[in-house]
Amino acid sequence: IALFNWAYAAAGGMGVMLSAPSAFVPGGAQEGKFLSVFLPMITATVGFWATLSLNISDFTRYAKSQKAQVAGQAIGLPFVMAAFSFMSIAITSCTVVIFGAGISDPIALLAT
Repeated sequence: IALFNWAYAAAGGMGVMLSAPSAFVPGGAQEGKFLSVFLPMITATVGFWATLSLNISDFTRYAKSQKAQVAGQAIGLPFVMAAFSFMSIAITSCTVVIFGAGISDPIALLAT
């Protein structure tokens, strides 16, 4: 959250990031390359959720009941996934405004 707050302030808000045109439009830097970016991202998302589904017993072993387990997963997992996804995309997008290039590695970002 602190890294998101820093990136937001250093980039001057989200306005510049949100008003930037897509690189995949005709004439853009990534024209015609949408599927080469989209399909690996789908694979990464499936991999993330597959890891959680394989290890769900580790998360739920201390649940008081099946109902508590279901409620915790239904409320916690989608919210946390959406929040972390938004923050990581927003921080990386802000680094394009701040540094002129996208830095997706938080360790590399902290080192700059």
